[in-house]
Amino acid sequence: STITYDNETGRWIHDAIDKQGRKVHLERYIDDEGQQQVEFTCGNVKARRWYKRIE
Repeated sequence: STITYDNETGRWIHDAIDKQGRKVHLERYIDDEGQQQVEFTCGNVKARRWYKRIE
């Protein structure tokens, strides 16, 4: 697996291959509202998660 940081977009990008040989792609970033966004893609399946700090 490879993890890189894109200075232009401010995103952490994680590319890997799962046990069945499928490519997995994750992008993590902080949006304008301060929430952490995680976008996940594996084949034709896409998912998105939002995380907000509890005060």
